[in-house]
Amino acid sequence: MNRKVSLGVAISMAVISSAVTICITMLVAMQLFNNSIGNLAERQAMYDKLNQIDRLVRENFAGKIDEEYLKDNIAKGYIYGLNDKFSSYYTAEESAERKEELSGNSQGMGIISTEHPDNKTIYIVAVHSGSPADKAGLKAGDQIIKVGDALVSDIGYSKAYSALKGKKGQKKTITVLSSGEERTIEITYDEFKIQSVFYHMIDNIGYIKITEFNAETTDQFKNAVKTLKEQGADALIFDVRKNGGGTVDSAAKILDFLLPEGNIMSVRYANGKDEVLHKSDPAQIELPMAVLVDKQTASAAELFAAAIRDYDKGILVGSQTYGKGVMQRTYYLSDGSSIKITVAEYTPPSGVSFNGIGLDPDVKIDLNAEQEKYYYIISEDKDPVVQGAVNNLKKQIAASNFN
Repeated sequence: MNRKVSLGVAISMAVISSAVTICITMLVAMQLFNNSIGNLAERQAMYDKLNQIDRLVRENFAGKIDEEYLKDNIAKGYIYGLNDKFSSYYTAEESAERKEELSGNSQGMGIISTEHPDNKTIYIVAVHSGSPADKAGLKAGDQIIKVGDALVSDIGYSKAYSALKGKKGQKKTITVLSSGEERTIEITYDEFKIQSVFYHMIDNIGYIKITEFNAETTDQFKNAVKTLKEQGADALIFDVRKNGGGTVDSAAKILDFLLPEGNIMSVRYANGKDEVLHKSDPAQIELPMAVLVDKQTASAAELFAAAIRDYDKGILVGSQTYGKGVMQRTYYLSDGSSIKITVAEYTPPSGVSFNGIGLDPDVKIDLNAEQEKYYYIISEDKDPVVQGAVNNLKKQIAASNFN
């Protein structure tokens, strides 16, 4: 049975409802206002403290103040105070260098190097294609034993490596040990594209090493896959060991190329908002895959590995990864400097966060101390992680051919 409500009761109910709504709105507004006032008070206290320090220093400090150096380190101190190891401040010069690197461009000699574990020389791990080092005939496995007149073993790897840094147009003289013979060469530095993808065949399996993810990585990776398929690759190995990440966008574009349709990466921002940042289209690569990982596989490289496994496209081989599942964003300041701060936590397609945990490999193979020491020097046939992936993929290929 329907009941009729009198006009007076209806008006009264509407007034009460409006009053309740206004009260709730006022309470929320007051809470926001109080929080804002609290934040303002805290910030004012911080500014007052900094002003007090600045006044006392300028009145009493006996040394000379380098204003630019002081300004940069105040900014560094602020970011350091966030207690977040992934947030950083970059000077204007550092910001320019970082922007160039993330774009996939650089200038200088054009090598990837490490300290030789025995000789303490600069051991060349790889040479960027088309770089001055490449044009000078340097190759992986060569050792730089002198920079100018200084022996690397005398001044140490760090100082020698710093001495090698330079800009376009600079000339550097180095002495190289190559295949047991020494030669001294002068190299004129120039601009070059950072080669972050190196590839070749291991029997019937294509091997691709990704050293970092930058703006040039996607095209280099696609070219590598195309070339290896043309050479008869029946499966693919992606080596992201010692890969600390880079730009998530480039990793996502590569995953889009490899994976079927679906989400690649989602994030949750500080305000609680969830967002799917990257998706994959239906096109995919139909080959068995394995991803090589280790404790230095981090950030975008972990996302890359996790997504391939989440879509059942490949297995992870190696040791547990680093566990960096948070996203940073870079903000450029008016003087050309910049800050990189953590803005969100991201998750792979499975929705399971690996932040602070890492990824457990499907085939666990840890290098022993000796193998880790000579990681950049040992051949692939003596690398148990590479061989573990090769053996697993060959079994998959054989089973597929049998069926």
